[in-house]
Amino acid sequence: MKDRQNVEGLRIYSFYLLTRENDLDYVQEKLDELISAMKYSEQNNADLFYNMAKLFSRYCGRRESILKKTLEMLNEAVMLQPENADYHSEIAHQKCMLGEYNEAYNIYQKASTYDETN
Repeated sequence: MKDRQNVEGLRIYSFYLLTRENDLDYVQEKLDELISAMKYSEQNNADLFYNMAKLFSRYCGRRESILKKTLEMLNEAVMLQPENADYHSEIAHQKCMLGEYNEAYNIYQKASTYDETN
């Protein structure tokens, strides 16, 4: 890949690797590159971090190593918008995928305090 900071190119390639190849170490490496590229070129775009995390978490087959990367993306989103209920709810959802139910419950509780419709 010629442009190492091309977020869209890294997203497509990482997603291809996740869904079609079986080399999790390489997928993790590419997700690290994707996170770095997002921090470099889209450092204030919380929705991008959130949407990327959601995309990869839904297709990772609950693989812990990938979910740790998606949680890293979500933590970036939360740092940018700490009172966004959707971001906190997504973290809780991914914690459930990891089997961390008590922590997920606590995060869902926290998310509900940010949601104006609750």
